[in-house]
This record gives sequence, C-alpha cells and structure tokens, in this order.
Amino acid sequence: MFASAAHDVRVSIFQQAYAPVPMETRGLVAEWSASAEDLTIWAATQSPHEVRAVASRILGLAEHRIRVIMRDTGGGFGQKVVPGREDLAIVLAARYLLPVVWEDGLLYGLMASFAAAVLVLVWWLAASRAPCRLESWSAFVLAHLLT
Repeated sequence: MFASAAHDVRVSIFQQAYAPVPMETRGLVAEWSASAEDLTIWAATQSPHEVRAVASRILGLAEHRIRVIMRDTGGGFGQKVVPGREDLAIVLAARYLLPVVWEDGLLYGLMASFAAAVLVLVWWLAASRAPCRLESWSAFVLAHLLT
C-alpha cells in the first residue's frame, strides 16, 4: 500500500525526558469492609477498571468484591492512567491494616512519581492523489518509563 501511494509521508517525533506534574494531584482513599468482605476505593484516576483489576490481582479478591469510585478527574499527563506503587501500597494497607487516605503534592510529583525517560513516535501515512484521501497509516511508539 505504501509503495503504490501517490503521497508517502513519514514523521518521526522524539520527546526527551519529562515528569508529569498535574495541577490536580493524584490521591486515593481505600476502605475494607470486614462484614461485607469487600473493598471500596475512591481514586483520582482516569482508568477505574485498571485500578480494580490491579487491586483484584494483588489482593486475590474477585473483581466484584472491589468497588472503585472515580469522580471528574482532570488530565495527569499520563500519571493518572496506570496505578502506581503508592496505589498498591494503600490498597494493601487498607485490606490488612486500616482505612487509608493518601494524596500526593506537586513537589512529590517532581521528586518521587514516575517519569518518562524517552518517547519515540514514528508515523507513516499513505494518501491517494485527487481527491487526496488517507489510504493507510502505520505508527510505531516506543516509551521507556522510569518508575
């Protein structure tokens, strides 16, 4: 498809290291109910299903025993998508010790949160002649994360 295309465009983007520091910081509250044998998590996240899946795996609980509540959450430059080590520690502590509340701050985001070391994005687009129409595209993404 690319070899026979009238227009063939390749774009390479290289992003150097960055530390995501959202204005709306991350936070987590977790509470275990011994009587119901379930866990409720209030999370500042963009992926509540992933938080529930990870909590289920580390606790050995069925997912239906874990409830994740997510309110309107602003962007985190990637930081609020993947559950972090803090999230896992809070969930474990809530299950085996006591309810836990955790919130990071802007300084914490710079000092201890994960950061991306390298991001490489390569796009290859193929388009027809008149009328110019996208025929095919391919993308390659490489990210090396520091945690």
